[in-house]
Amino acid sequence: MRANLAIVDITNQANPVFAAYPLSYPSSFSGFDVFGSISTASFYTNSVGWFYYSQGNPSGYSDPCSTSYVGQTNTSLGISGTWTTQVIDSGFPTLKLEGADYVGIVKRGLPGGSLFPTWHRAVSTSGAGFGCAYCLGGTRTLAIYGAEVVP
Repeated sequence: MRANLAIVDITNQANPVFAAYPLSYPSSFSGFDVFGSISTASFYTNSVGWFYYSQGNPSGYSDPCSTSYVGQTNTSLGISGTWTTQVIDSGFPTLKLEGADYVGIVKRGLPGGSLFPTWHRAVSTSGAGFGCAYCLGGTRTLAIYGAEVVP
């Protein structure tokens, strides 16, 4: 899958315009290794963020055993200024377990302008059975993570 973000200025709803060229993943990522994206904006400031999974690596091939959760943020509503890329979490395998495909945000961000994305990632467990998978030499299940991201 490939993820891109387009920002449209709808200040004049009768004449919406692209505010910026569609934002894409950093050039060091392979486009087919970026997926599960979600965007959010702060109610308190002009901060916006675009968050997604990446399985790309510097060698240019997909590595589902070393997934990262990445965010790109901007403090000008995405209309101008630069975007900052942050690797929020990394080094976990991508697992698809029954009913587990969770990516989300705290709507409107946090007071002060921080953004708060949430995602799921594989974690080691001593359990077995439903909701667990054997991967990378151990049993894993999924946990939901979240992080305060300051643009």
